[in-house]
Amino acid sequence: MERIWQEINRIPLVVMELLLGFALFWLGQLAYQKLFRRMNLNLQLFVRDNSAVPE
Repeated sequence: MERIWQEINRIPLVVMELLLGFALFWLGQLAYQKLFRRMNLNLQLFVRDNSAVPE
């Protein structure tokens, strides 16, 4: 029974680690887009009709 309570007490730590991982991933993705994405997506998709540009 003690082992079960130990595992239950770890749940908040696991949830916090998952949230931190998603937050860091999101920040990294945002930073990458700001630093390396120099094109105007609407211009590429609709004016130049470039279907190779990912959405």
